[in-house]
Amino acid sequence: MLIWRVGAVATGHLLLGVGWLAVLLPLPQALVMLCETYGWWFAFSRDGCPLRYTELLRFTVAAKAIHQVTPSLSQAGELVKVHLLHRAGVLPDLATASVVTAKTTIIAAELAFIAMGFAVPLSVMTIDPTVTTLGVAGVGILAVALGGVLTWLRLGVFRPVVWLGRRFVVLRRFFDRHEALFASTDAMVREYLVRHRRRFWLSGLAFLAGWLGGALEAWVLLWILGLPAHVGAALLIQVILAVVNRLTAFVPANLGTHEAGALMVFAVVGLPGEGALAFALLRRARQIAWIAIGLALLPGGRRRLRMIPSIGQASRS
Repeated sequence: MLIWRVGAVATGHLLLGVGWLAVLLPLPQALVMLCETYGWWFAFSRDGCPLRYTELLRFTVAAKAIHQVTPSLSQAGELVKVHLLHRAGVLPDLATASVVTAKTTIIAAELAFIAMGFAVPLSVMTIDPTVTTLGVAGVGILAVALGGVLTWLRLGVFRPVVWLGRRFVVLRRFFDRHEALFASTDAMVREYLVRHRRRFWLSGLAFLAGWLGGALEAWVLLWILGLPAHVGAALLIQVILAVVNRLTAFVPANLGTHEAGALMVFAVVGLPGEGALAFALLRRARQIAWIAIGLALLPGGRRRLRMIPSIGQASRS
């Protein structure tokens, strides 16, 4: 519907003009995957990640594929990560703690990227004051949310969950059975935040590099489509589309919402609507390719590792 309203002929003309440059489409996303894997790698505290980097990279690509095809506000991908780590032989508390801490550094990196994505274009471009106001408000809300998350993690992310679960008779047995796991996970997360701040910052910087990789992809797509490839415009496009994708994460693969968001942000930066749709369709093609790769990389067997003991086990040994 959007293609016909904006102009199917003009959009098709832009896509046909890409030619052999289409081989560049997967490359920026490969950089994003490498950076996100490093972000997760540094989210493991104490002795570090017990897996090889290449295996963690495979899990990252597979989990992202599940996340993109599942309407679960990105939580399906996190659960898949825990599941894949457990299948690989990582203890449940260490696996869960790594995913929880990585999610925290992802939020911190996203906050920094959004702030950067609005600050840089404002210094080199003229943008509607309404967009600027909304951007500043969004950064403020995310900063407050990040502060709340960090406080929650220090107090114990599972403590209120266990307290609430025990108030329901049908859940009491479950929480009694897994109380040691929840307590050990909370201890690992607190230790990471208090004693491993260097790894926290390295994880955040790696995820920030991943977000910047997304902006690089936006710049590359503008360039191969023959549109004005301004760095500030590419940053703003990636920021606004990231926000749109977050708000519409309940839609599988953000079908339709990503394209509508592209039309909106292209209008803000003064680019044509047919360029927005061609941009969104190229990204959709890249997304489908990476989803196929991720699903193909889902492991089918179980491999045993030399497991890293949890904090509770280490104290008892």
